[in-house]
Amino acid sequence: MTTLLQIQPTRPPRVRISAASARLRFNGCEPDYIRDVCKGACCRSATIPMDKLIAVQPWEQGPVEAYGGKVSAEGTMVPVHGRCGFQAHGTNLCWLHTTDAKPGGCTLAPWCLNKNGTVIVHNRYKFLKCFKDGQQLPAYVAFKGGLVLLLGEEQYGDLLAHMEAGGGDYMGEPTLRGWGHLVAEYEGRAGKPLQLPQLAYQPPLG
Repeated sequence: MTTLLQIQPTRPPRVRISAASARLRFNGCEPDYIRDVCKGACCRSATIPMDKLIAVQPWEQGPVEAYGGKVSAEGTMVPVHGRCGFQAHGTNLCWLHTTDAKPGGCTLAPWCLNKNGTVIVHNRYKFLKCFKDGQQLPAYVAFKGGLVLLLGEEQYGDLLAHMEAGGGDYMGEPTLRGWGHLVAEYEGRAGKPLQLPQLAYQPPLG
């Protein structure tokens, strides 16, 4: 077994994005919908400790703390009464959403890695109000921001065309930042390093 970050320490491996998962239907994250319908439930959890939900990268810690947030020694957001401390009471909107301090892990949600290293929509999102509700957009549209962070604008455009044409799983080359957030989220959730058989590794493009 080889740790993925050991295979390509300076360049992430190509990553598979599940077409089936990317085509799950959600409303999306419009402010009115968050305020009036879903109540920002993705920023709270009754089943997963909040400090397992939001991984904060070392370079993000300073800006988060400058806005009054707390980051644990393990590099995760410290929750406040079972919810993210930046979720506004009343509107349930994120105080950091329009700032440069919002952790990339928040933007990347709900995308995550499964144990095989495939990018999927986190299973917990299927239990939220937005699943199969409202506009019922495919996840690759409803949660575009996370895929742009993971792949960049140009590759996201390729993925969009691929999915709209009915394509299967998409193989992409993630950004270092996006890949780092995926791995941090997986390892925080699983409590162990992300490891895959070497045969699962796909060489980078180019």
